[in-house]
Amino acid sequence: MVIFHRFVEDTILSKNKSFAIATDGRWDLMIALHIEANNKNIKLEPYWKLFFDTREEVLEFYKPPKHYHLKGLHSYMKYLNLPILGKHHSGIDDCRNISAIIKKLIEDGFRFEHPIRIPDDHVPTLNTDFNTIIEEPTLSIVLDILGLEDEEVLNVYQYGSRVYNMIEHKRWSFIIIVVDEYKGPSRYSRANIVAKVFTKSDFVHLLRENSSYSVLCVYLPQNNIWKNDWKVNFILCLLKLKRNIPDLKEKYVEKLWRNGDIKEAKREFVRIYRILVFYLQILKYDKIINFEAANEYQKQISESKLQWEEFFLTYQPQIEKKKTKFQHLIKLKFEAFEELMKTPTEEHLIKIIIDYGVDFFTRYTSLWTQKIVYSLDLIQLFSDGDTPKKYLFFHGIVLNSSGNYSMVTPPFPKIESMISLNFNPNDLQSKPVFPLKYGLLYYLFYYDNRWLVVPHISSPTENMQSYSDNFWKIWERQGCEYPTKEEFHKPFLFQLVSYRGMISNHEEIYPEHLQFIPLQLENGYGNWNPVKMIRVNSKVELQTYIEQSDPLVDKGIVLCSKSWNLLQNKQSLYLSEVLKSLNSKNTVKEDILWILLIIYPHCLSLFKLDPFYQRIILQLEEKYKDLVLIINHTYLQLMQDIGSDFKNFSKEASKFKFKQVLFVSFHKNLSIEMALRETTPSNLLTLLHNYQLIKSEHLNLN
Repeated sequence: MVIFHRFVEDTILSKNKSFAIATDGRWDLMIALHIEANNKNIKLEPYWKLFFDTREEVLEFYKPPKHYHLKGLHSYMKYLNLPILGKHHSGIDDCRNISAIIKKLIEDGFRFEHPIRIPDDHVPTLNTDFNTIIEEPTLSIVLDILGLEDEEVLNVYQYGSRVYNMIEHKRWSFIIIVVDEYKGPSRYSRANIVAKVFTKSDFVHLLRENSSYSVLCVYLPQNNIWKNDWKVNFILCLLKLKRNIPDLKEKYVEKLWRNGDIKEAKREFVRIYRILVFYLQILKYDKIINFEAANEYQKQISESKLQWEEFFLTYQPQIEKKKTKFQHLIKLKFEAFEELMKTPTEEHLIKIIIDYGVDFFTRYTSLWTQKIVYSLDLIQLFSDGDTPKKYLFFHGIVLNSSGNYSMVTPPFPKIESMISLNFNPNDLQSKPVFPLKYGLLYYLFYYDNRWLVVPHISSPTENMQSYSDNFWKIWERQGCEYPTKEEFHKPFLFQLVSYRGMISNHEEIYPEHLQFIPLQLENGYGNWNPVKMIRVNSKVELQTYIEQSDPLVDKGIVLCSKSWNLLQNKQSLYLSEVLKSLNSKNTVKEDILWILLIIYPHCLSLFKLDPFYQRIILQLEEKYKDLVLIINHTYLQLMQDIGSDFKNFSKEASKFKFKQVLFVSFHKNLSIEMALRETTPSNLLTLLHNYQLIKSEHLNLN
């Protein structure tokens, strides 16, 4: 201090300059320095009683939200996006970091005008949260010491020696789960309270990976769970549990020992042994029945006076013995599971679910279970990265209020949040949906403020990204529009069909070979139809489009307009032009022709009354005199009606002399879909089979 005073005297005070000391917090000057000076009878110069606390200046100027929990110097550096220099609590490095904060404040326009003044009669006290010993903390005391708000803390789990009843010190250890908005430190040490902090999203990731931290939290006794506002959705997966078996890293532990950190080396032995003991109990009893089971091992190790070589030869075999036992038990369980799954029929799977529970499958496969918040009856399973076993052909299980199960097939993509799925909680009946034989199934959903698409095929390939890229190419080429904001909570399904045959894994998909077929699904999937191939405002535009169109025109054409007046006044003329042009190209005789008219207002009631619709039907009947008109309330219902009585339908249809049937369907979104299709038995079979509304083995075309 004498040397420092000489420096201040020579470079500052003697030149009539002023200065103030800057610190990280009040501890250094208001407590530590004063106690040191009193103990050594050192008189402090006046400049030691005038200082700026950079923490308080940052809080005053930037006013960071509470969820940042700025506590230590490094947390302030991170908040200000400043690089952390050197080591924490290194005197010179802390000074460099404090200087960086001061420079940042000055650059942003802050003025240091109100220093803290320490009064002459100041008496320092050690009664701070850094050395207060809490003998019996409560939840409110823990949160208060750590500076956490109750509303941002979801769950609090106690861990460590007090859970194992192996108390060697006065420390209390916790794992704390906080809301995702939390931006504070991930580790706290205040008084005798130590805590590891995870955001909800981070902890969900740990749960999905079955990490030891998350597993032990889930299996804690109730008296060690201090707060449980968030209902943890945890599914034990034996594949992941096996993958997460801790290994005793011999070289690392030996290095600790050789460097003199023998206590930490011994602690590593105990940690691995204890986790294996707990895992074995979970496999046997589906819970941890004895948290003190590893205490004797810990006691032996802590009291051991052996040197490294003898110590390792004595205690490492006990770890290997537990690991071998764990792996053998895992093997037996998988063998029993394989035996149980030798009959992979739907009825057999449902029986297994009823007997063992839905979670049973997730123990043996890389599937993740998610329960819908607003409908606890619905349980969803979807792949979690690894390829499921072939007999797990379903991706979802629906359990309705009466206890009946039904399977829901793709798609359930791997996404962190399932909020975009919107099953109707009042009607949980759902039907399987499979991709067409020569097509891909795409799942479009809104997540993280953007629209995403997931291709779903029979098995993942390295070309998955190219499938997604081609989806957006065709989307843009056809001029498709996104759903409205009211529809953001609904996912949508598309078939992308190749008319050339099977799409190989390494084949580039060209837009001209493909066509969108929006699937109209029930139970909250939504019936939004995004197809908007062309919007025309004149006959010239329409004729130009027809003459210059790509090969898709030979397969179909779509007219769409959101303007009711445009449709009502002009659309019938356009339709005549389309039919005339297509007829002149001779395409109707051989190929399937699609004509879709997307009309929004009151189409069901207006169909029989409005002259506009009557003109459409008259023009069609005049052009195609051998055509039969079938009207039904939904396209799916029409397909089901045909499928349920296909023999009679096929028999009656053969009496008529026509080449096409006009299907007119009224969807829930008040759109009209009209499709001209060849009605040979083979085509009807293909149509019905592709939509999976009936199974081919139920049909008798003879």
